Amino acid sequence: MSQECDLYPVTLGVAAAAHRFARALERLAGPLATLIERLRARLEDEAEELDSASRNRIEAAASGLERRALAACWPGARCCARSNRRRPIPAPARIT
Repeated sequence: MSQECDLYPVTLGVAAAAHRFARALERLAGPLATLIERLRARLEDEAEELDSASRNRIEAAASGLERRALAACWPGARCCARSNRRRPIPAPARIT
């Protein structure tokens, strides 16, 4: 018994759920971008007060959020989250 299925055509239930999921991820991009900016601002504002271990942890947290969480929201999230621009959700790819 095979566990494979065709990607196209997508049923309405799957398409609607994917659309809601994509929109939810988009809504996360703004707050994530704000958190990253605030972490990096703290690095600049408190540069002399922070020890090197704290600086490394803050930088790692900001970089990790940007690389993993923000990029997962959608491919262009890094540039679009700050401008609050909506990106269209691409149509599903057809596999032949």
